Amino acid sequence: MAQTRDLLKLLDALEQGTESTVTSTRLPTVLHEAVRVAVELGMDTSANDATNQALRDRVQAFAQQLALDDHYRKHPKKRPSLLQLALAAARLDAAPLADDRDLLAQAAAEVAERWAGATGDDVLVYASALATASRDQVRVRPPDAVEDQTPSHDHPRLRGNPGAEGCRSPEAQ
Repeated sequence: MAQTRDLLKLLDALEQGTESTVTSTRLPTVLHEAVRVAVELGMDTSANDATNQALRDRVQAFAQQLALDDHYRKHPKKRPSLLQLALAAARLDAAPLADDRDLLAQAAAEVAERWAGATGDDVLVYASALATASRDQVRVRPPDAVEDQTPSHDHPRLRGNPGAEGCRSPEAQ
């Protein structure tokens, strides 16, 4: 934690304006060109300023994540649940799913059961699939419950579709 504190102090010192050091970095040529074009388009006043800002942003995000991880280690009950993360993400994105807490709760429970390290965005994607499947009146089953992945010729989406001929199950042919 002492190193994290040192890192945060150094980042705070950036706000007061500090002297600079000349360094040399190796950039992929295409990245160098992309920065040059971006600066010409107005992203920043110079490639140097763009590089400094990008590096500062990355180090600040890293330091914030370190501090947050340390906080959750000390206070595990303060860590938001997967459902809370999904709700927050949905609200930030103004997603229609933000108003469907029951669906998000179902999705969060199923995602947590299947994928360790899942994020709130993972829950939103899964909930969106559940909502779509529900609207299409398709019964969603976990992959291990599906016996035959071959589409049946009498599936409603294949009926009357001339391209579905090759999709018939072996017993239907």
